[in-house]
Amino acid sequence: MEDTRRFTRLPVTLNASLVFPDQTIDGEVHDLSLKGALMLCFSAAIPPDWRGHDGMLNLELNDGELALTMLVRIAHVEDHYTGLEFLEMGIDTISHLRRLVELNLGAEDVLQRELGMLWDNRN
Repeated sequence: MEDTRRFTRLPVTLNASLVFPDQTIDGEVHDLSLKGALMLCFSAAIPPDWRGHDGMLNLELNDGELALTMLVRIAHVEDHYTGLEFLEMGIDTISHLRRLVELNLGAEDVLQRELGMLWDNRN
């Protein structure tokens, strides 16, 4: 199967929590892009029928010194792994996410192309 993703996924291991009005699920983000993330949920798998539900993703950087928060939508669920689409984030979160991607990509032209695609998708 051909990979048709337009955004580069970075392998990471970041502590994370997925927050819903009545439940918080702790886990780790295992890959990250400018558009979304793949999260391993520790305590329990998210029910497959939660696909399309919105929640808040909290990511810890630098051993908890910095936290990024973003509104996400559950894109897919497979066992304890949950794919998340980023819907909304503050300017500070966008800046930190961009820097994290930039440092891991090591290719400014790829980053600029992906930022352009992200901007085009928003408009």
